[in-house]
Amino acid sequence: MRSALSRVLLLFALLALAACAKSDKNGAATDEEGTELRGERSVISLLDGIPQEGNSLGEPDAPVVLTEFLDLQCPACAAVGIITIPRIVERYVRTGKVRLVLQTLAFLGPDSVEAAQMAAAAGEQNKMFQFVELFLHNQGKPNSDYVTDDSLRRLAASIPDLDVEKALRDRSSEAVEEHLAAARKAADTHGIEGTPTFLLGRAGEEPKQVQLESFDSAILVAEIESLLGAPDAGPDTAD
Repeated sequence: MRSALSRVLLLFALLALAACAKSDKNGAATDEEGTELRGERSVISLLDGIPQEGNSLGEPDAPVVLTEFLDLQCPACAAVGIITIPRIVERYVRTGKVRLVLQTLAFLGPDSVEAAQMAAAAGEQNKMFQFVELFLHNQGKPNSDYVTDDSLRRLAASIPDLDVEKALRDRSSEAVEEHLAAARKAADTHGIEGTPTFLLGRAGEEPKQVQLESFDSAILVAEIESLLGAPDAGPDTAD
């Protein structure tokens, strides 16, 4: 983590991940051999039918754009991906009010690079969000060499209509490198020094950073409602 906020979020994240490591709250429990990925069914259901192109999820002309900078090895990013993002997706992205953009960074080490490359390769088939969410649900200990061809193949194989072998080949493609370079450039442009970090703004306007104080989606909800010109709907009561 590169910021005080990220260190605080990390503490919460470790607690959150400890709670979700044994079973998938919204999907199927896993056995000791891990025959089913954590979050597999809930992730596929969450994203089903939502327009997706590259690293963008939602209607292209949505009035509000939310950009998340994340490192796939970051435990705080995993907690946000599991707890916070699904509520935003269901409430705003699925309804066409918000377009969600992912910028995958590699702050934490070699496993972060391997994961980011595979996420971008999945994005070439418009399946980045499925891969990212599944990865975060099944995140391992940072820099423990757990990101391997076999582990990536297993994650990718659970995503409907993804050509797994093509995605594995595309990790070294020019398109993937361009995506990762664009993410690094965007982070530099906006002074992003830690993950997870959010930018939020109306489409076509300069966004602002939004700092999360917890994994409750209330902060993002309030900011989004303000941009949409509607009164805050009150506390988030989603499960």
